[in-house]
Amino acid sequence: MTSFSPLMVVAVALVDGDGRVLLQQRPPGKPMAGLWEFPGGKVEPGEPPEAALVREPHATALAWKRPAQMYALDMPPADLPLIGLLDALL
Repeated sequence: MTSFSPLMVVAVALVDGDGRVLLQQRPPGKPMAGLWEFPGGKVEPGEPPEAALVREPHATALAWKRPAQMYALDMPPADLPLIGLLDALL
């Protein structure tokens, strides 16, 4: 029998004054490389979630996009439901 332990991940929607949201592109060599995502990632054991948010964003490729523009981007499946929520809120 295989046992699974929960994996804590964090993500953040950073919104600027014009209603744009910061996205990062997954770097080469990582799973789902090239896809656009909300900044965040895995929380290491003993690490506060806030520290993971500071550690994880990559300066390889960042872009500010309006939620309506995100529908046309290649994004991980887990991020897709958040687009509609942001679109409704902003």
